[in-house]
Amino acid sequence: MRYSLAEDEGGCLLGFQSLIRVTEGNRYGTPIGWGIIGTHVSPDAARLGVGRRLNFTRQAAIDTGVTKIEAFIGLDNAAAQAFYESVGFRTYRQTHSAVCKCWSLDGDPP
Repeated sequence: MRYSLAEDEGGCLLGFQSLIRVTEGNRYGTPIGWGIIGTHVSPDAARLGVGRRLNFTRQAAIDTGVTKIEAFIGLDNAAAQAFYESVGFRTYRQTHSAVCKCWSLDGDPP
């Protein structure tokens, strides 16, 4: 697992991001060998660029041999869907509760 934290000048946590490599039997149904990204930005820090500052994930994926990353986003979380779309993730499937977006190193859809 790789992760990153964003803090303000006083050391208060503004957000975090994690990247894990998918293993067999994962609860998201994500293909084995992909990465799963998770991002959280404090509601107090929304729309301040924290998500973009946390976006270390592409290089972390490349460094660990991951070529595709999935973001599993709640259907009702329009802000997160828009954020991931703005940093190059594209919708490739939907479940009963989530929109699944993928970033691919080669730019090809899954």
